[in-house]
Parts: sequence; structure tokens; C-alpha cells
Amino acid sequence: GLIFLAILYIYLPLLKAPLVWDDEKIITQEINAVRNYSFFTRWGGKYYRPVVSLFFLIDQFMWHYNPLGYHLTNILLHFCNCVLLFVLAQLLWENKTLALMAGIFFALYPVHTESVSWIAGRTDLICGLFFLLSFINFVYYLKYKDKRAFLMAFLFAVFSAGAKEIGMTLFILCPLYAFLTEKRRIYLYSLFVFFILGIVYLYLRQSAITTIILPAIKHHGLINSIFLAIKAYGFYMYKTLFPFRLNLFIGKLPDNILFNFFSIITMALILYLGIYAFFKRKTNLGLIIFWWLLTLTPAVCVVWGGLGATPVAERYLYIPSMGFCLFL
Repeated sequence: GLIFLAILYIYLPLLKAPLVWDDEKIITQEINAVRNYSFFTRWGGKYYRPVVSLFFLIDQFMWHYNPLGYHLTNILLHFCNCVLLFVLAQLLWENKTLALMAGIFFALYPVHTESVSWIAGRTDLICGLFFLLSFINFVYYLKYKDKRAFLMAFLFAVFSAGAKEIGMTLFILCPLYAFLTEKRRIYLYSLFVFFILGIVYLYLRQSAITTIILPAIKHHGLINSIFLAIKAYGFYMYKTLFPFRLNLFIGKLPDNILFNFFSIITMALILYLGIYAFFKRKTNLGLIIFWWLLTLTPAVCVVWGGLGATPVAERYLYIPSMGFCLFL
């Protein structure tokens, strides 16, 4: 109830907002992709998000092009994600008060404004929904050895990857979490299953990788590409800690000595904590570090160019910030 009231207080004015930017164009494009079945054959493009296409089709059937309905769907998706984060936190920490705090904090976190408000940018909301469902089922499987939960974790991971590329990080995060919990047999089993799924996904998406990402790295050069990635991680860490002065169109990364120093220190600290958690089997610390680090990796690739209208965007923090809220 508290989570719902928090979201209602923040996002109720959104129901009066119109379609903006490329909302109508994207809605039409996604609906047509479902109706002529072309969304089955778009593996080679920049994006392949058939699950998002299906959500748009349902909204269009219910609301046509009435923006109120689309905004309502976004708000409900965000609410569901807040509740699921509460469920995950309670499953992990077994403390209802801390879990509720995590859910409320995630509901009110300012950096989510773009993801919830922008209809065409709902990909993170949908991906996050299936991401959380997958990881919750995987944790449940680890705790209670319920094989049905593992099957559901696998299925929801497929849906998450079908909503946005960030979903594929589950193929690494789930086995890694099993390793941190020292469940060796489950770790090897889940590693094999998710590894096969990851190989299939990367094979199907190889065209986008070879025609967009690799040429972008070649254009910048390896060293400069690594430095750009470090700066991107620094930018997202800064926005995670200080989610203010929000901007829907960030044309370029900051480029000054102070920001570069902050980025390098941030990356060094994150890597140190990640390595420490991995070898010392610090489950909670490891989960939070690797959640934030892994789920940002696809977004960091955008900084090399060719994938997005801007090199960085606040909406890319929607799923990584779940790990941050678990930490708080």
C-alpha cells in the first residue's frame, strides 16, 4: 500500500501528459512489426525487442492512441517492479522493514523519471519486470531446490532479453550469484544452461555486434574505447549517487580532469570490491556490485556510438539502480 501511494503521489500528473517526441512513430512501428510478423526477423538490426512490441499491441488494442492509457501502463509497470523488488529484498534479507524501504526508495528514486514518463522508453520497465521475475525465481530455486522455479527463471530470462539487451546479463548474474552462495553443483548446472542460452542469443544478434559495436571500437581505437567506457561508468555512478538535475537529452559526456579522475577512481573501486567479493564469497556485496556493473555493460557500449541518439541516458540506470536500492 505504501509503495502504491508513493508512486501515485509522484506520477499521477503523468496521466495528463500527451504523446511526445517519437512516441506515436514508435507505437505504430512496433504494432506493425507484430501484425506482419516482421518482429521475428529483425535480429540483424540495432534492436530486437519483440516482447515490447507485444506490450504496445495490447495497449493499442485497449487505448488506440489515447496517451492516458499508455502512461497508465507505464505507471503500473513501475509499480509492479517496485513490488517485485520488495519481494526480492525480503527473499534475500528476510527482513520485511528493510525490504519495504528498498521498494519505496526504488519507487521514489528521481532518476527513474525518464523511464516511467516516456512511452517509447518503456523498454527498461518491461525488461525490468521480467528481470526481477527471473532472478526472484532463481533465488527461490537456490533456497528451496524447487526445479519449477529454475524453469521459470530460465523462461523469464528469455522474456527479459526479448524486451531489451540488458536482460542477457541474467545469463551471467544468475550463475555468478549461485557461485557466491557456494552452491557448487547448482552453479555448474545453471552456468551450463544460461551459457547455452547466452550463446544462442549472441549468435542471433551477431549482425548488430559485427556491424555496429565492433566498427565503433575500431573507429575510436581500443585504448580510447576503454577510457570512454570508464567515463561512462563514472557518469552512471555519479548519477546513481546524485540523481538530480535530470536531463532527457545528454549530448556528450563531461570532459574535465575532475570528472575523469572520479571515473577512474570509481572503476578501480568497483573492480576491487568485485574481485574481493568474488574470491571471499561475500554474497550480498557481490550481488550488489555485479548487479550494478553487469546491467550497465550494454548501456556502456552505447557510448561508442551508433546505438543510441545520445552516448548516455538516465533511463539506462533503471535496472542497475535496483541493485543500488537493495544496498540501501
